[in-house]
Amino acid sequence: MINPENVILLGAGGQARVVCDIFFQQALHTVVAAIDVVKPPEPRFVLGIPVVGDHSSIPALIEKGVTAGFVAIGDNKIRKMRFLELLDFKLNIVNAIHPFSFSSNNVALGCGVMVGPGAIVGWGSRVGNNVILNSGAVIEHECEIGHHVHVGPRAVVAGTVRIGDGSFIGIGAVVREGVTIGENAVVGAGSVVLEDVPANALVAGSPGRVRKMRCVS
Repeated sequence: MINPENVILLGAGGQARVVCDIFFQQALHTVVAAIDVVKPPEPRFVLGIPVVGDHSSIPALIEKGVTAGFVAIGDNKIRKMRFLELLDFKLNIVNAIHPFSFSSNNVALGCGVMVGPGAIVGWGSRVGNNVILNSGAVIEHECEIGHHVHVGPRAVVAGTVRIGDGSFIGIGAVVREGVTIGENAVVGAGSVVLEDVPANALVAGSPGRVRKMRCVS
């Protein structure tokens, strides 16, 4: 039995609204506040959750009984930075799992993972920390998904695929079984990936081709 906790969200935009809705549907933890990059000049809310300030507000929230956090930001690089901040605050980082998603047996999820409505995680797959599996995404059997990865809506990742840390799989992309995608790679929306993708590459098209190499600091 998982004990319910008071959760703060790092992020106050569109991704935060998606995550808030999942927490409401999950009905396990209570989201009590959202944190933005800067303190809003006037009252703001994310699905009724107050945006209470910037990151300097976190210690006061912890003193008021907040024990857990979640990073609700779509951009992988920024989400990683905020995730590491939560670790520094020693907060428990919970998962946001929509009740209408499905995870098979022998699946391992890290912490700070979002699994959206209709998403599927197949048998024996391993998903790292701070990962977004968006609405309708399919992760088939025995995949290895690294940390800080974002898999877009309706993307299909076939069996035994390896996706490196920080990579992004665009909306509706398809990745063939057994393919390895290197760290910080980007697969464009609707692409069909039939071959391994090197680290830092941007791949697009059907079949997917490397269009350029990204400079990732």
